[in-house]
Amino acid sequence: MKSIFIALISLFLGTSPMLLAQGPPSPPLTEKEVIKMLKSKEEHQVIGREIMERGVDFEMTPEIEQKLRKAKAEDQFIEVVKQASPSARAA
Repeated sequence: MKSIFIALISLFLGTSPMLLAQGPPSPPLTEKEVIKMLKSKEEHQVIGREIMERGVDFEMTPEIEQKLRKAKAEDQFIEVVKQASPSARAA
C-alpha cells in the first residue's frame, strides 16, 4: 500500500510542472485581432492554426467576411473562421 502511495505521489510530482507550464487557455480571438494578423503578412496557415486552437469570439456575417477578404483572406481561411465561431464550436 505504501509503495502505491509513493508511486502516485511520484507520478503527480513528475507531471505537475508540465500542467503548470501550460497555464490557462488563451481566450478566443477577436475580429480586430484576426484582421490585424492578416494584415501582418503572417502566413495564413499559421493564423488558421491559431484560430482553430483558440476559436473566435464572433459569428461570421457578410460585413465581417468582406473585411476579412479586404485583408486578403481566401475562401479556405473564411471557412476556418466560420468553423471556429462560437455557434460552430457549440454544435
